[in-house]
Amino acid sequence: MIRAIIYAKKIIERQVKKNDYEMISEDFSKYQKGFYWTNENIDHCLGMVNLKEKNNALAVASTGDHAFNLIANGINDIDTFDINRLTEFLVLGLKRAMIEVYNYYEFLAMQNLLADPAVSLEQLTDIIMSLTYHMDTKYRIFWREIADYNYKIQKKYGTNLNLIHMLYINVFALSCHLNNNTYLYDEYFYEDFRNKLGKANITFKGADALDLATSFKGRKYDVIMLSNILDYANTRWGNGWGINELEAYIKSLEGISNEDAVLFIKYILSYINSGVVKKHIFHDSSIVSDEITDKIYSVPKHSSSREIDGIILRRVKIDK
Repeated sequence: MIRAIIYAKKIIERQVKKNDYEMISEDFSKYQKGFYWTNENIDHCLGMVNLKEKNNALAVASTGDHAFNLIANGINDIDTFDINRLTEFLVLGLKRAMIEVYNYYEFLAMQNLLADPAVSLEQLTDIIMSLTYHMDTKYRIFWREIADYNYKIQKKYGTNLNLIHMLYINVFALSCHLNNNTYLYDEYFYEDFRNKLGKANITFKGADALDLATSFKGRKYDVIMLSNILDYANTRWGNGWGINELEAYIKSLEGISNEDAVLFIKYILSYINSGVVKKHIFHDSSIVSDEITDKIYSVPKHSSSREIDGIILRRVKIDK
């Protein structure tokens, strides 16, 4: 936690001193700006499979939306992972506290307020400080330290930058994200999710997605969700990595999977654009879509009428 606080302060300091936002993003870095909302249609993906017999899951922490949608769909035992340690404090600290405190309409209004670059330093500090009373100790310490530091340094430099925008990207008004998330459908779904969240067990581990079989050795999962993490596999496998690396990796995931587990291997953003299917579906890889033995399913994209996303899905069959 101490390192997370130190690096979060550095991210804030750099932007306050230049009085402007910047990405400060480094692929597969332990402490970097992360996404605030998912840009994936997770609701549709989970609706493609029968989750009634599924009891646990392993999911990327990221924005928290993968875990939250799994909970909304009845899975209450979830291990999350992320190489970016700052995601833990967003998901299990700030976002979970907001869900606990606010009803559906208050939650929507609060997200729109937090997305406003013009929200005052005083108001945003008050909001975060009030939410810390509803956080576990670890996250309470982090957010109080960060909110206090942000307030003092911005007063010193005479700036009014939005703390949420300084720590995360994709901080938009919530309206464009509602259809991606089961738990945000409407008031009924949200309240049902809040009740389930209070009973759910969510853990976090700082781990590289390419090391999941080692990091979670001994565990067996019914669902594994990787988002689009394999777009960055070249950092380990090198540019031009191919189908052999992919199949070996999936095989390693099957080693921590139960029989009939569902693996959401790769979410493909803009899989089809104006009717044209994307040929290279992994960044910096030699793999072309025709080489994929698993079926690629189309996923509606709510933010575009010309594009369709995709998902590579595998159902695990264990040889006995």
